Amino acid sequence: MDMLLSTVTEFIWDQFNLHYVQIFLVDDINQNLVLRAGTGQAGRELIARNFSLPINTDTTVGRSVIE
Repeated sequence: MDMLLSTVTEFIWDQFNLHYVQIFLVDDINQNLVLRAGTGQAGRELIARNFSLPINTDTTVGRSVIE
């Protein structure tokens, strides 16, 4: 799964010439979004830190899951 997500983020990043691409998946208890793939050094660092965001309206990413 990690390899697939990494490949997808790199493909999107390359095809659309974006600054940064990341993929979050919902955790097992449906409370947080866990970063599973991200491009570049920033992505690697955030993944190594087990970066996650709560599913709520405080962030754009969290809000996108609710709406």
